[in-house]
Amino acid sequence: MKTTIKDVAELAGVSIATVSRVLNNKDRVNANTRKKVQQAIQALDFKPSTIARSMINNETHTIGLLIPLLSNEFWSNFAEGIEQLLWDHGYTTNLFMADNNSFDKMKAIMKTIENKRLDGIILCSVPQLPEQVKELSEMIVAANIPAVTFEFSLPGIPSVKGDHIQGGCMAVEHLIRFGHRSIAYIGGPEISIAREMGFRQAHLLHNIPCQEALIQYGKPTVDFGREAMKKLLVSDMIHTAVFCANDLLAIGAMEAIHARGLQIPQDVSVVGYDNIKACEYVTPQLTTIVQPVPQMTRLLVETLLEAKDDLSHVSNRNFILPMEIKVRGTTGPVKA
Repeated sequence: MKTTIKDVAELAGVSIATVSRVLNNKDRVNANTRKKVQQAIQALDFKPSTIARSMINNETHTIGLLIPLLSNEFWSNFAEGIEQLLWDHGYTTNLFMADNNSFDKMKAIMKTIENKRLDGIILCSVPQLPEQVKELSEMIVAANIPAVTFEFSLPGIPSVKGDHIQGGCMAVEHLIRFGHRSIAYIGGPEISIAREMGFRQAHLLHNIPCQEALIQYGKPTVDFGREAMKKLLVSDMIHTAVFCANDLLAIGAMEAIHARGLQIPQDVSVVGYDNIKACEYVTPQLTTIVQPVPQMTRLLVETLLEAKDDLSHVSNRNFILPMEIKVRGTTGPVKA
């Protein structure tokens, strides 16, 4: 029969609470009693289970991860990185998914996390409205749960973000260096506000008019990228390049360009964003903006675990990480 904490207490002649204090190195145990408990543990070869330790510490050693839906490969890679890092630190991961537009679902998930008494949460689904941000912040405070956010900020909670204005600007400046002056943009409001700001900033920095007729908004999917590019190709507005707010949009745009019998990059250059694995499998391979995912996930996990120990120590930490560009085969000089 498996040895229990009760067996240890009986052999040592102490209460279960005293054994718990010894197991957790609490100060309120005199040296004599501590020695008796340790001898009993050794004699019985007692090894407390994870569940037992959780009950003793009032911890579950489980972290919640709330991300948008996994249809974008970026998020599946991101979640895998978080899960492995947490595992390396002795934590398991409970994965929750809620689209950025599904605030009711976000609230329900937060209630579930509170009821499950998870040890912390990494929030990556972004509330769309200021009042939603406020309500989410209040829920976290009420639940008294350590948290860290990714790509958005909540008062008094540490965050990690990418510098997507810089990333969008970098993408367009890469095209400008190839001589492109008429550049289209395909994006969607929930993923690309900062990326669009970078798109516009690059035009401003280089004194190039930003043509509103060349901007398309919609869902961040391959299907929308394809349909948006079809519209751009049949419009009266001539363009020689397109910057897409994520790689799925860019892959859809490439499909539409090929379907029109045009060549990439000879007729139209294409830049994506995120550097998902699919960038290497399309023809030609996709030039894209690279997010530093390993650094992002490491900072999120380390900051959350620090917040678990002392939130006041990290509450004002807001990391903003720069982007890089991976030049592949979809960008080139303007056709003469």
